[in-house]
Amino acid sequence: MASTKLEVLNTLIVGATSSIGGSTTRAFVTAGHRVLATSRQETTRPKEPRVTWSDLDLTSAKSIEAFTTSAVPGFGPLDVVVVMAGILPGKQLADYQDEEIDLVMNVNFMGPARLIRSLLPHFSEEAHIILTSSVSGVRGSYDPIYAASKAALIGFTKSLATWLAPNVRVNALAPALVQDSTMYQEMLPERRAKHAQDSPTGQLTTLEEIADLVLQLVGPVWSRTTGEVISIDSSPKQ
Repeated sequence: MASTKLEVLNTLIVGATSSIGGSTTRAFVTAGHRVLATSRQETTRPKEPRVTWSDLDLTSAKSIEAFTTSAVPGFGPLDVVVVMAGILPGKQLADYQDEEIDLVMNVNFMGPARLIRSLLPHFSEEAHIILTSSVSGVRGSYDPIYAASKAALIGFTKSLATWLAPNVRVNALAPALVQDSTMYQEMLPERRAKHAQDSPTGQLTTLEEIADLVLQLVGPVWSRTTGEVISIDSSPKQ
């Protein structure tokens, strides 16, 4: 599979300007891989060597179609696709408006599903898809719409792993709170401390650890792993 090739991997990272996406992009570049990175806003894109940037709005079917018909063919067959785009409103169900529900589901699940469908003709013979779910998708959350969108990704991962085998592996990450991530920065200090305190290690997972794990997933040690949800759980139980 892609993970056993001793060569540069053509890697698509969706949501590359997010905190986790940016760290993962840097890790793949440092490892010597070619990266096609996407974001919605050009002004937020850092300059990285060996990175080709492209516009992509997961809420827009037209944007997805334009991306897969223009940017992807010129980049080459995809060995790795990492989807790290996502939003977390942090609301209770009663506080959601209909359009907000649609937005969360579109960004966190519908968009990635449409994108992967459009990318099917562009995978290499041995490829790997990594989707970013959440520990909230495994056990629920204060925000039920967010949790539902991330749970949908888990079902999608397990189903795709069956349908795309043996040439394409599909796995999902389910991280809890990640230190220095956007969610971490927006959280009250006492909540951060609570998450760290309730972690078995007394520490939160770092951005670099997430990026390293993604690199390992496309490496030889994990070459037979597909359809798995890898929990990176360093936060208290709900």
